[in-house]
Amino acid sequence: MGRDMLSIGVMSDSHGNVALVRQILRREAQVTYWVHCGDGCRDLDHAWVAETGGLTVATSPKHTLVAVSGNCDSPLWAPRESVFEALGMRFLVFHGDRLRVQLDLQGAVDEAHRNDAQVVLYGHTHRADYRVDEGVHLFNPGSLQRGHAGASYGRVIVVRGQEPRFEIERVLL
Repeated sequence: MGRDMLSIGVMSDSHGNVALVRQILRREAQVTYWVHCGDGCRDLDHAWVAETGGLTVATSPKHTLVAVSGNCDSPLWAPRESVFEALGMRFLVFHGDRLRVQLDLQGAVDEAHRNDAQVVLYGHTHRADYRVDEGVHLFNPGSLQRGHAGASYGRVIVVRGQEPRFEIERVLL
């Protein structure tokens, strides 16, 4: 991926399944941003350190890890939400339990507008989903546990000046 294109890996609801997170990190070697949307947010850190032989993100400037805590995580492990920018696109990350995303996504859309975010990455429902509502891209990668449609994670392909592309990858457990 060049300076005008990047791949963002998105996962959520791993609930301690560090082995599967490690497998995904190996499979997706081209990914430079990794996002965990909560409920197992520390799994990404543990898997990263294991896969890199102890290399932390602080000593690997080529990579960025973003994690937020969910309703099953300690709020001391990670913030409840995070905002970051990549190639001119603003991302809002949260778990989704506080906004009741299992019922509807209007709260997520409103939160995106309050944060000037074009993309929302969220979890909580254990169901992979992508939609656009009021100009906001809403992306849930599903769960890295047995979920409603099996385990899954996501990828966002960002190209400067273009609409992002969202992909769901199914995982065999």
